[in-house]
Amino acid sequence: MTIRSAGRGAEVRSAIAVAFGAGSLGAAVGLLAASGSLLARAAGRPPAAHLAGAIVAVLGLGLGRCALRHAGRLVSHDAALRTLARSRVRLYEGLSARTPSGLHGRPYGRLLGLLARAADGVVGRERHGLMPMAAAGAAGSAAVVVEWSLLPPAGMALLGALMLGGVGAPWAAHRAAVRARRRSAAARTELSRLAVETLRGLPDLLACDAAPRRLHGLRRIDAVVTRAEGRSAWSAGLAAGVTTLATGAALFCALLLGVAAVREGRLDRAGLAVAVLIPLAAVEAVTVLSAAIGHHLRSRREAALIRAVLDAPGSVTEPAEPLPLPLPRHGGYGLCVRALRAGGTGDAGAPVSGLDLELPPGRRVALTGHGGAGRSALVAVLLRLCDYEGSVTLNGVELRDLCGTDVRRIVGLCARDAHVFTATVAENIRVARPGATDAEVAHAVERAGLGPWAAALPDGLATPLGEPTSLAEPTSFAEPTSQGGRGVPVPDGERLRIAVARALLADFPVLIVDEPELADEPGHAVLADVFAASAGRTVLLMMRRRPTPGADAVLCGMDEVIALDDQPSR
Repeated sequence: MTIRSAGRGAEVRSAIAVAFGAGSLGAAVGLLAASGSLLARAAGRPPAAHLAGAIVAVLGLGLGRCALRHAGRLVSHDAALRTLARSRVRLYEGLSARTPSGLHGRPYGRLLGLLARAADGVVGRERHGLMPMAAAGAAGSAAVVVEWSLLPPAGMALLGALMLGGVGAPWAAHRAAVRARRRSAAARTELSRLAVETLRGLPDLLACDAAPRRLHGLRRIDAVVTRAEGRSAWSAGLAAGVTTLATGAALFCALLLGVAAVREGRLDRAGLAVAVLIPLAAVEAVTVLSAAIGHHLRSRREAALIRAVLDAPGSVTEPAEPLPLPLPRHGGYGLCVRALRAGGTGDAGAPVSGLDLELPPGRRVALTGHGGAGRSALVAVLLRLCDYEGSVTLNGVELRDLCGTDVRRIVGLCARDAHVFTATVAENIRVARPGATDAEVAHAVERAGLGPWAAALPDGLATPLGEPTSLAEPTSFAEPTSQGGRGVPVPDGERLRIAVARALLADFPVLIVDEPELADEPGHAVLADVFAASAGRTVLLMMRRRPTPGADAVLCGMDEVIALDDQPSR
């Protein structure tokens, strides 16, 4: 099933759920009105045949109310789950089109979790807000029409009760809660900061006899938060009271106006019973409408958060008409960087300014530099994850003229912090090419130097993996292989080898290798395997340290070493 067809199915089911909900509420109103009419007619002891229609109506409305409510809940939950699936897929598609540096500088995973919860809230708004609101509005409107046909003034009173108790009261309560939340937000932040600071510095506060003063400040801020929450709760209680009073007033008006109409001969006793009981039965519709509007108003922040992120411009401007990928030259692909300026915003890291770099096909170059040298910004540019100034060409074609997806088919990253999914070793490597066979995965494992480690695992390549650990922490595979069923921990060295195996399986012609932060010998062994596996490819090694010339084994396989700190600014 496609996303579009799932969306149409959810919309149809939402409409059906609204119809069932409106029918259930309408049946509740009709049941009470029919029951009052039956009792009023039965008081005159007419023939039983004259009451058959009313009896059948009461029985039918009673059974129909239960059936419609059950069916409405089933259909509404189905529609909500379909909408949730569609909204999450659209959310993930929108986020996948934006790189981490284009998400307002927030950590990607944390923002994704926040937006996923917001998507759930938006679906809850439809399930508990829009659909009940539409159903209660339809049922309430029908009740007003029937009441108006019996007693127009009573119909106006019932309409006023619906507007005041079902719409006005929850809207006012929501506005009051928003004001209270704004007043308490700063106080909550300050309270949390002071509480943490107090606990950390408690010995010093006690030694200096400053604890009472600090506790007094905490009580004062806590009182501000308590008052704000009290105002919010008071406004919610007042709104509930207004809803009850409004429906009670509509009932009282119907009773007074109905008695006067009976005395004047404009209404019989059965009509009086119906006119009085309709406002009483409409209480359920008013309550549902009030709760639905309140839920809808509260969930607007979640919808606004999703719109703000998904409507924000990405960090990469894709070309309107991208050029095709250039053909390999001299058996491979090369990069040429001239006067590059990029980075400095979001998660792209420190800026790189005025960088020149020549990386012909098959050449191996090491870039060195301390923190803030601009390595992350350079990697983001080469992977087409952020825009840049200057010139960066791939076999003579400017990167900004190519589609980002096409660039990332040529340029791959072996990151030292590559993510290890909660899956088997083979599935973690097959992420690079989902259609790869087991033989191809095993070949990539051997070339990346993962063979001995994978062979020592309990189930080989079928062993589930879990949280990574330091290389200095040995893992005993004889013990239980997971904590809470999360899989075997992965040392940092094998974590990089997994990234290399992915790159080899994806067959990237250009590899960017992030040097692991390991001890000298293990780190050199990992990088030696990486260089051996990447023979014939263009390699760019990113080093976070300043190597010692002539004494660093890592640089033995490099054709050129460039210090980013020594690059001139332009």
